[in-house]
Amino acid sequence: MTTISQPKFTLVTRTVRVDGDVSGLREIDSLGSILQVRAAPFADLDRLMTTAGRLTYVTYVIDTPRIYTGQGKGNRKIGDRLDPQELKQTQVYVIHSRDPRFDKLAASYVEDRLIDIADELSVPLANRTQPFGRDGLCICPNLEQLVIHAEFLLAAAGFRRFWEARQDNTARPARVTATADLHDVRIIEPEDVSIPADAVIMRLVHRTLQAEGYKIGERFVVLPGADYCYEPKSGLSDDNRARREAIEKLNKQEDLLQELPGVSDSCRLRVGLDCKTAPIAAKIITGEHLDNRAWAAAPLPAPGEATAA
Repeated sequence: MTTISQPKFTLVTRTVRVDGDVSGLREIDSLGSILQVRAAPFADLDRLMTTAGRLTYVTYVIDTPRIYTGQGKGNRKIGDRLDPQELKQTQVYVIHSRDPRFDKLAASYVEDRLIDIADELSVPLANRTQPFGRDGLCICPNLEQLVIHAEFLLAAAGFRRFWEARQDNTARPARVTATADLHDVRIIEPEDVSIPADAVIMRLVHRTLQAEGYKIGERFVVLPGADYCYEPKSGLSDDNRARREAIEKLNKQEDLLQELPGVSDSCRLRVGLDCKTAPIAAKIITGEHLDNRAWAAAPLPAPGEATAA
């Protein structure tokens, strides 16, 4: 048995290793919860689901480098949205219950809250959107207890990503939380900026502001040191206003923007911004309604001149 505690809460869990292996097929439960977790290497998923008997609704977590959380009926095709090569070397955790109170609503709530928690802790997610929209699901005290139980049972089963993230008090939020898209605009620390060798450096086409970046597929990365205009112009969409407001709110806690001596209408980004598209990147930093023409390839440096690092 394993005893896991948090302030004002303790859950004693039981682990049955079906294969006698710490990473093989195993079952985790507790007398203090209606939930159970079944875990196994993803390659053993069919056996995991078969030996589980008839499950109704489940929430599951797939522990790839970018974790994926989903929910549905017990017979749904788990892992159908992920890279088969990644799945060969990963673990899957299925949260379920034989109590009829763990219905579609409860399974959906647990799924959404696990995604919310991963997002808050900057644990990389393969999920694309928040299941219940930009603001997530309103906290329900009765169902929230199931989320706490699910976290404890997952930890006992070997899923430690949330626990490890909570120990890292220096981690900066990875996402600019403004839309339901979990990959909409993400923050890149200066030391984590790595420009691909074949990337074309682009410069902002603007009368007063300066910025550089590069494309990766459809996405666009604004490099640290870019100018950022404080005052948005008319014509900016609600989503882009929300993105800018989220950056400025986050700046009060995380110091994302660097003030410039004698300058009141603009500042500079201390971090990089990985944006969904090049137009979104331009709109965020300028506050203006711009399109792809806002960026142009930077001229090649003259011999002996420094290039972007």
